Amino acid sequence: MLSTVNEIVARIKQLIEEYEHWARQGDISAHRPCPAEGCDCRFRHRHGWVLRDVACGGWEASIGLLRLFCPQCGATETLCPEWLRPHALYPWPWQEAAVLEYVGGAAGYRPVAAAFGVDYTLLWGWVRRLAVVAVDLVAVVVRELLEQDPAARLDLVPVVHGAVLHKARTPEKRQGLAHLPLLTQTAETLREACRRRAGLPADGAESIGALGWLSRYLEAHGIWPGRSHRGSHSRPVPAPP
Repeated sequence: MLSTVNEIVARIKQLIEEYEHWARQGDISAHRPCPAEGCDCRFRHRHGWVLRDVACGGWEASIGLLRLFCPQCGATETLCPEWLRPHALYPWPWQEAAVLEYVGGAAGYRPVAAAFGVDYTLLWGWVRRLAVVAVDLVAVVVRELLEQDPAARLDLVPVVHGAVLHKARTPEKRQGLAHLPLLTQTAETLREACRRRAGLPADGAESIGALGWLSRYLEAHGIWPGRSHRGSHSRPVPAPP
């Protein structure tokens, strides 16, 4: 477990560096047009930075998120990387790894939470919220995947670890927990299919935090409940290829 924690911390540090380099020196032309409904501005200006705190276990840092300003409608927008959870201290890869460690191992909430440096009640909340929607989300992701790649083949039989049987009192929750690894697998497959269809290379080292990418994808397509990206104050920024 310790190696997993250290690897994710190192990867998050790298992602922060990549985003800030891109925001300062990279090509942001795709984000220049204003997304606000009814606004036809094609060139938004840089509008400073917003500092966000990011934490992984005992390691904490701040990341500067680029803001853009539309001179036509006056709207501002923060360009948020897809691996960073909106308004949350812990990034998506950290949450995903902690949830999968709990589901796939014999340890309970407290030891897993301690290893990941979070309160056990927070981990419980992460697991509960994902387990409730896991079965339905797998079906949605498979449908989207087949639209992107009709030839895609997946093993859709959830693997029920022995530990899962002792971590849920009801059949519904056991089924939800068993589907969580399958959800991350299908989400990662969908992400790769979308990248191939867009002519982008495979993610490679970027293939962590598939649930973060999935939440933004479903929200952008009007499937995930939540605020639409259009006209909002924050949109995800895909990781640089």
